[in-house]
Amino acid sequence: MTATMTAAYLPGNSTVEFRTVPVPVPGYGEVLLRMKASTICGSDIRAIYHEHLGKGPEGYQGVIAGHEPCGQIVEAGPAAASATIAAAAT
Repeated sequence: MTATMTAAYLPGNSTVEFRTVPVPVPGYGEVLLRMKASTICGSDIRAIYHEHLGKGPEGYQGVIAGHEPCGQIVEAGPAAASATIAAAAT
């Protein structure tokens, strides 16, 4: 696995910024996915095309935004074994 990945940031000024960032280490109850596909939804569109103030559904401050992922689990954090088993079975 590489040490960095491309991340999409939504700064709220009608743009999307692509940045190279370190690959995160999964924390308690989390898994790390190698993304295969993703999509965008209404809350992401609001964050892209309208100002957001760090509150509510568009409160993406300081994180890599997005959801609706599809991928392969490549690493599991502590207490994530049941999530890993469930995802592998689907």
